[in-house]
Amino acid sequence: MRYMRKLKTISKAGISEKIEELTADIGKDSSSEDREIAEAKIKQEIRSCYFGCRSTKEKVENLTVELGLPKDCVTQDKEPLGGAHGDPAWTSQQIKITIVESIKELENMNTEDLLQHRRLKFRSIEGFQEGIPVEPKRKRNMKPSEFNKPKAADIEPEIDSLKKKILEAKGPSDPITSQAIEKLKEDVDKEITSAFISMSLQEKLESVKLELSKTSQSTPSQPLNHSLEEKVDKIMQEFNHNLSRPGAYLGLKQKLEKLILVNGLIEM
Repeated sequence: MRYMRKLKTISKAGISEKIEELTADIGKDSSSEDREIAEAKIKQEIRSCYFGCRSTKEKVENLTVELGLPKDCVTQDKEPLGGAHGDPAWTSQQIKITIVESIKELENMNTEDLLQHRRLKFRSIEGFQEGIPVEPKRKRNMKPSEFNKPKAADIEPEIDSLKKKILEAKGPSDPITSQAIEKLKEDVDKEITSAFISMSLQEKLESVKLELSKTSQSTPSQPLNHSLEEKVDKIMQEFNHNLSRPGAYLGLKQKLEKLILVNGLIEM
């Protein structure tokens, strides 16, 4: 291992000569393991020399050829001495290479492969670790897993099957039930009319109805007038506001809830 001790004393000034002397020792009385270690160190010193002293670039490239190494191996380092800002051209080239390679890799992926790739990438940078609890604030912003999530195509047949079972269980429409639903609708209409009167909105509603009938007679194919639409929206906002007050119009609220529930069951 005498060439390993020599390697520690190599200076930037005489790097080429020292490496040539060192390579002459390799192979005489060294094992394959020692040769591999020495060659790795030589590559490291070559790269260090290349980035530390540009004037020796040609000598270093010639030396790499003599050693049987690729001529461009000296440019395959992580970054030059002094950081990436020490050689902007090299840094720009490395960024370009990385982007192009990433694009080529992602172009060949479908949606599922891409989601899996991103999931593994996020874990490789320790953005998420399996088995370790995630803070609730952070977990709320995380995208739910797409894997094991039922697809719409799988759910639709189950929904259709469930609808058929409900219809079979219900049997033919009961006339008494239909009459009860119609009576409930009539009661809701009466309650709504009474609510409009008590809210002093009945006159406004009649005025809008009259305007609407005139507009529909003159221009039946035209859409609703913007000013008329605003009036309708204003009346409905006032009605909903009064209806939402606690303790107000409880009978109407209960009947509306029943009617919504019944309509939902009929649609199923």
